[in-house]
Amino acid sequence: MTDQKNGIQSQTSELRDEIAALDAELTEDFKSQFSIASFLSRKIVSFQGNRDKPVYSWYKYKEAFSAGLVEYFLSNYEGDTQEKVLDPFAIQLT
Repeated sequence: MTDQKNGIQSQTSELRDEIAALDAELTEDFKSQFSIASFLSRKIVSFQGNRDKPVYSWYKYKEAFSAGLVEYFLSNYEGDTQEKVLDPFAIQLT
C-alpha cells in the first residue's frame, strides 16, 4: 500500500510541475496583453459590490459578480453595439 501511495504522490508532483510549466508558458505568451486595473477591488469583482443595490441584495450568492463589474465590461466593450451579449449567469441577476 505504501508503494502505491508513493507512486500516486510522485504522479501528483509531476502533474503539478507540468501545470506550473504550462502556466509559466502561457503567462509569457500573453504578458503583453495583461494590464493591472487597480479599481478592480474585491468589492467590485464579487457579490460585495451589490450590498447597496436594492434588487441585488435580496440573496447573497458568493460566486456572483457585482453589477458594477458587469456595467464596466459592457461600457468598455468595443464590439458591434448591435451584437448580443450572452450572460450565462442571468438567473443570478449578475
